[in-house]
Amino acid sequence: MCEQGVLQLARNLSGSSFAPLAKKDWLETGNGFTSGGYAVGLLFETCPACGEQVRILKRPFASGAYNLPDTAIYHRLRFGQPCIALGIVDEEKTTLGQDPDAKDPEIRPRWQGLLWHVYQVAFLDVGLDKKIGAFKPRKEWWVGPRPDNLPELADEFRSMLIEARDARKIEIPKPGPRGYSTPTAGEIERTLTPRLREPRYGYQLVGTEQWIDVFWWGRKIDILYRRRDDPKMALGIEVKVKEDWRLPLGQPLGTLPAHSAVVNIRVPLKEDRGPRDLEVRRCILRAEAILEGTGRAAFLSVDPAGE
Repeated sequence: MCEQGVLQLARNLSGSSFAPLAKKDWLETGNGFTSGGYAVGLLFETCPACGEQVRILKRPFASGAYNLPDTAIYHRLRFGQPCIALGIVDEEKTTLGQDPDAKDPEIRPRWQGLLWHVYQVAFLDVGLDKKIGAFKPRKEWWVGPRPDNLPELADEFRSMLIEARDARKIEIPKPGPRGYSTPTAGEIERTLTPRLREPRYGYQLVGTEQWIDVFWWGRKIDILYRRRDDPKMALGIEVKVKEDWRLPLGQPLGTLPAHSAVVNIRVPLKEDRGPRDLEVRRCILRAEAILEGTGRAAFLSVDPAGE
């Protein structure tokens, strides 16, 4: 399937009413990486350039805000074809609550540029007026300079955390009243920050749980650092304990359009060591490798048991 044809179809959909699409027979499909729940609508449209069938996936932005990007990427990699994702806005359940163009005209093109230029997923939104939003992916979707040594830095992070874990200086994962991720991120921050302040790294802590606008939704980055000599270079840290295999990409992707780079730290629990389906696992690893290929993302795992 030709990418230009999918681009043309996405642009043709922009500005049109969602009603004609809604009247068609949407299939219900699993959401890809996630093992259960959060079904996603699936529709096939004809590519205007080559005549092949293009997958269009839809889901409300509500609680599945991260789920739709993950699902679309799964379908893109699993079936080897570019696809289109339609996010349907629900004003009462959307954390941003307004058209991203009204808040920052760069939010939409950066988010769409990241999904398209990295994964060939055309991400469109259906607004409160039931009109499909503009499709204008920005080729330069990032903010700030790319770190020169992100893979090496991620390896350093892993070594620091394993050393602290083995010395019983930190508890990984650390349980809390709302789960594992937030308290575990606190443990990780207390380990990383003193080392990252050293001259050879030159990072300073901005804070934890830092709010950002992603697209029609907002979210919090677990830990955020900036280089002292170049404040435009911002490094986000995402800590994932239980839910990472179900939603492996949504949060790292959400961090990137507003920051220079992201490191995703997975702490796999014994009962959650990844999907049993080998095809799903291969898709996840491939999706991670593609994102790492941009030089702006790194994925690492720290086993809590030291196995």
